[in-house]
Amino acid sequence: MKSSYPNYRLAWLTDPPPAIVRQDYSINNCEIKSLPIDAELGSGTVEQRRVGLGINLIHWRHQFKPSSSGKLIQLVEFAGVFTEPTFVARYAYNGQFCHRDDDGKTDLIFSSGMGIFRYGNHISTKMYLDGSSNSEMISLQIGKSTLNNLFGQNDAEELLIALDLNPPTKSIVRSVPYSVSELIQVAMDSKYHGSARNLYTQAKVLESLANLLSSLHRTKTDARVSNRRMKIVELHDYLTKLEGKLPTLTALSHDFGISARIMNEEFVSEYGESIFSFITGYRLDQAHHALESSNTSMKIISANLGYSHVNHFITAFRRKFGYSPGKLRHKDREVIESLIESLEVE
Repeated sequence: MKSSYPNYRLAWLTDPPPAIVRQDYSINNCEIKSLPIDAELGSGTVEQRRVGLGINLIHWRHQFKPSSSGKLIQLVEFAGVFTEPTFVARYAYNGQFCHRDDDGKTDLIFSSGMGIFRYGNHISTKMYLDGSSNSEMISLQIGKSTLNNLFGQNDAEELLIALDLNPPTKSIVRSVPYSVSELIQVAMDSKYHGSARNLYTQAKVLESLANLLSSLHRTKTDARVSNRRMKIVELHDYLTKLEGKLPTLTALSHDFGISARIMNEEFVSEYGESIFSFITGYRLDQAHHALESSNTSMKIISANLGYSHVNHFITAFRRKFGYSPGKLRHKDREVIESLIESLEVE
């Protein structure tokens, strides 16, 4: 397995001229370095931990003094070349960060509950901090070959695609569930030593990546469900305005881009009855109103409602209301005649 650990160039923007720091720790060696932040602004540390399997964690902590409040603190230029395409995730735990990508034009703002993701052969970012509060961030780096070995190639590709990182693009900012970022923090704060620490950290990183993939699946599923619901509402509105012969479920499925089975199931879930049951009942209610309020013949009404023969309309009407449309009109005439007689008596 190739090592994906790069040589880093850390150009400290607060300490010109830039210092060149090359980190070449052994696999089990952890070292905490002080960040050269102006003492009048505050202080900070950075810790790198290599835990085997091509997994690298970098932990950044910054403490600022009240005089830094409201200031954007220019901190560091972070650049490196990887030996293979590498997945990089940075999770914020406190404070607010601004990362400027290597194009020099894109400023990415993220804070607690968010992460910034990147995939490629190199990384080049300038980091800025909001001095209004203390901040903490952990960066995870893991090579493509390691992702493939841990997840399997299909799931590794799926993770990158779900994050819009395959093919490689610029950095992406996303909201991150607590179940994802917490595990990276737990992995970094492990109190184990030696091989036990490495195994524990590897397990937590893998669990975090699995939770990340699951959360992306849920997000896409929720989006699909929301989109389907909007289409079902559109279908309902379409059916209430439709005149004449009804289209088939197959035709509706094609027009609304949902399979006939799922479309009908979603309609039942939303409105409590099937598409056929709804539109039949809705049109018969319209027919009932038309018979009561107009002299239009039953033949014309039944044709306008999409029935091929008036007898089919009469049968459906009787099944829904318990009496025929002819009896409804006869009953209405009796009511009208009775009303006329009562007016004449007066």
